[in-house]
Formats: sequence, structure tokens, C-alpha cells
Amino acid sequence: MPLGEVTITLEDVATLSGLPIDGKAVIVDVPDREW
Repeated sequence: MPLGEVTITLEDVATLSGLPIDGKAVIVDVPDREW
């Protein structure tokens, strides 16, 4: 990869990790917090 400003895409993550990006999204319900 060249040095400098880089945008990491979902395809980049899938290629490097070997994880598939097809199918349903994985989401987690996070309760609201009062800061």
C-alpha cells in the first residue's frame, strides 16, 4: 500500500480478514446511556 491518506473499505477488510461480506448484517442492540 502506498503511504499517505487511505480509505479502508469493507472490501479491504473482507480481503484481509478472509471473512465473507454476503448475507445479513450483524447488529447489536445497545441500550441508551445517560452521560
